[in-house]
Amino acid sequence: MDLADLVSTTPAARDLSDTERTILSFLLNNEHLVAESTVTALAQATFSSTASIIRLTQKLGFSGYAEFKYFVKSSLQAPKVTDTDIMADMRHDVLATLDRLDDMDLAQPLTLLRRATVIYLYATGYAQRLAAKDFAKGLMSRRRFAVLLPSAIEFESGLGAMSPNDVVVILTLSGTTPGLESIVTKLHQRGVPTVCITARTDGYIAQAATCCIPYQSTPVPTTNPQGAYRSLVGLNLVTDYVLRRLVALQQEDAEGISHPAVQSPLT
Repeated sequence: MDLADLVSTTPAARDLSDTERTILSFLLNNEHLVAESTVTALAQATFSSTASIIRLTQKLGFSGYAEFKYFVKSSLQAPKVTDTDIMADMRHDVLATLDRLDDMDLAQPLTLLRRATVIYLYATGYAQRLAAKDFAKGLMSRRRFAVLLPSAIEFESGLGAMSPNDVVVILTLSGTTPGLESIVTKLHQRGVPTVCITARTDGYIAQAATCCIPYQSTPVPTTNPQGAYRSLVGLNLVTDYVLRRLVALQQEDAEGISHPAVQSPLT
């Protein structure tokens, strides 16, 4: 996000005084100068006061001029993401995820899901929880008993009810979310199988899982202190594909078609 994007998405920017609008126009047209100037120098350049500059930066959501200047400087240094880049990254995430699914033998995770008495779902983040919620709905529509665990507290408190006849599906991005180490260990000790759907297979959650289904997630660089944005389109592709495979297998069961080993190629 750059200064122009910030202004366009900040409600307070629509209620500026005429003086503040004049200052803001100067800042937008001279970002490189802003990145190197003191608040006093900018006040002189805009024929205003330092108090006016600081007040404007606070209306834009910053604590003061220093934070505003750092934001502008960082946004100028950050690589610009174009529409072409975004489309290319989306295409890469989709195709790379489908290629991984095509190359994988999904017999084990599909068998675990088909035979489980209860399918427990746990997601390590908000966006992952949305995917898990849709996945749970899809499973229940296929008459599979699915339980969505809302937090690590409920996850740990529910361990006593889980058995080797169940399966736990963990939806994650990095597979390194802190706080689940003891839970993962207890699942292994109880013999409860786990399926990890993850963008990285080198995290401790994936390493401890019975099996993993990987997806692609390309980071989009931003100046946000929280770091790059990570799309979960690949995660949603995996859950959708798994549901489609389960539907197909149920149909084969209904038609009396035997499948001693679940096959995995995409068609």
